[in-house]
Amino acid sequence: VEEHLNSAKNRFQLFKYKGLDDNTEDNIGIDTHIDRHFLTILCQNDVVDGLEIKTKDGEEWIKAKPSQDFSFLVIAGASLHVLLN
Repeated sequence: VEEHLNSAKNRFQLFKYKGLDDNTEDNIGIDTHIDRHFLTILCQNDVVDGLEIKTKDGEEWIKAKPSQDFSFLVIAGASLHVLLN
C-alpha cells in the first residue's frame, strides 16, 4: 500500500455547482457518474438539492437530503474501493 501511495500523483479539485433557475423534472445539473478519485467531500445546503445515489442493485435512485441546513457528505471514491479490496 505504501509503495502505491508514494507512486501516485495527488491533486485537489474544488467544484462549485450553482443551483438551477428552472426547477423542472428534466433539468439536470450534472450527468450520472462515478467518483473515480480517492475521496469526495460534498458540501450540501438546503438551497441546492440534487444529489442522488443509486442503490446497490442498480434499480433505484435515492435523494440524499442534507441532515442539516448546511452539512458535509463524504463519499469513498472508486480509487479508495480498489485500494481497500
